[in-house]
Amino acid sequence: MADEKPTATMYVSTSREKDASGEGTVPILDVATVKRIVRRMDWRLLPLVTVVYVFCYLDRSNIGNAKLLNIEQHLDLSQAAYSWGLSVFYIGYILFEVPSNMMLKRSRPSRWLGFIIVVWGSLCICMAANTGTVSLMIIRFLLGAAEAGFFPGVVFYLTLWYDRSEMCTRLAIFYSASSIAGALGGILAYSISNLEGVANLAAWRWLFIIEGIPTVLLGVVVYYFLADRPDTVHWLNEDEKQVAIQRLHQTQVTDEVDNQGLNWEEVKDGFTDFTTYLYAMVQITMVIPTHSIAFLLSTVIKELGFGPIVSQLMTAPLYFISAMFCIAIAIVSDRFQERGFHIVFSTLLGTLGFLLTCFVDGKIARYIVLALVVSGVNGCHPVNLSWATMNTLGKSKAAVVSAVTIALGNVGGMMAGQMYRNYEAPRYLPSHLANAGCMLLCCTVTLVLKTVLFRANKRIEHFLDRAESDPTLWDQPDAIPPTLKRNRQFRFLL
Repeated sequence: MADEKPTATMYVSTSREKDASGEGTVPILDVATVKRIVRRMDWRLLPLVTVVYVFCYLDRSNIGNAKLLNIEQHLDLSQAAYSWGLSVFYIGYILFEVPSNMMLKRSRPSRWLGFIIVVWGSLCICMAANTGTVSLMIIRFLLGAAEAGFFPGVVFYLTLWYDRSEMCTRLAIFYSASSIAGALGGILAYSISNLEGVANLAAWRWLFIIEGIPTVLLGVVVYYFLADRPDTVHWLNEDEKQVAIQRLHQTQVTDEVDNQGLNWEEVKDGFTDFTTYLYAMVQITMVIPTHSIAFLLSTVIKELGFGPIVSQLMTAPLYFISAMFCIAIAIVSDRFQERGFHIVFSTLLGTLGFLLTCFVDGKIARYIVLALVVSGVNGCHPVNLSWATMNTLGKSKAAVVSAVTIALGNVGGMMAGQMYRNYEAPRYLPSHLANAGCMLLCCTVTLVLKTVLFRANKRIEHFLDRAESDPTLWDQPDAIPPTLKRNRQFRFLL
């Protein structure tokens, strides 16, 4: 008995429940077994993609640290040229995000993600060779195009492994890498500032080289070692693979776990579903304050009266607090299976922080208030992204919805690059107030979206009540709510 090989029947209980179609039954999976498999997934998947995202965020936002290392003076950049250097990144990002996710859906995640990681790492190194405005614009555009596929790609990739009760927490752990990168970026910039003049290179050039090389190496690791799907990994036996796939069927994440192709009907549905654009609107109003602060947080801290080098270091505690808040709010959101009110809470916290920053005096008090700002603007991202991707049926639609939400959200990134101009120093009132307005708009759109989804669920329940007394309604396709045609147990998360 001690050497008995586990079989699929050992992984399920004897109880059964209705399947997604409402016509048959499926076994209820053993909770302890599922937890063991999920823990294994966590350790095999999350550390690698999270570390890569740390460097992704570093490579994207290190231009903010380069500003304090005098890139503007060395390249003779005007304020407008520097601001457009920030914004042009998002033009490439927006244009290539959806095509990249569609390519990911058609290929092996390890191969596609590994390829784009190597490309953007190489472009980050090329940033060290900048000679002026034109080269800055070209490389930043290409960097955005290369990075475009990673974040939405990983958001979609995780839906191949986790159900909707687990997704928000895993996304928060992944997304918290941006906060880790913010903290690490300041520390690295402080250290690299001591390389000024080494090998006749300015410190900001060393910044791009040192942060780009690890990215290229991580791309090679992802290419060869990232697991693609539950049915192909070597660290699950055949029966565990069946359980991993079956639990996704039963928890309504997707109805085609092992299909690598594109379902064009779902692609069309993803583009035409108006809730996709409500998620995107929520994302835009989050991204503007998040990215504007990320680009120039060290500069804002400098205007509180700290020196440029100390300002780099002072970003680290703020980002650490932000990461802890981000994970905590996601855990609570998953625990209660609620999304909208958690976004509202986070955005109101960010709004309060921006307003207090405008009117609070005192260097230490204003620095503490920035902790509210950074936590509030970052805490809502994983909640919204898990909300969008896990409120869809079908992998192809999930790929489109995640890509469109993030792509349109990054329109806010373009706008963020035009904020916190030098002439606003030292209090930056116009940008702080604009970001507070974005947070309030995010709160409003979130409540509208929650209401729309609530009414959609009510329509589903109303139809089911009518169909219970009149089963012939199932023979009238036009009367059946679209989600019920594919899954009779599906309800939208609110």
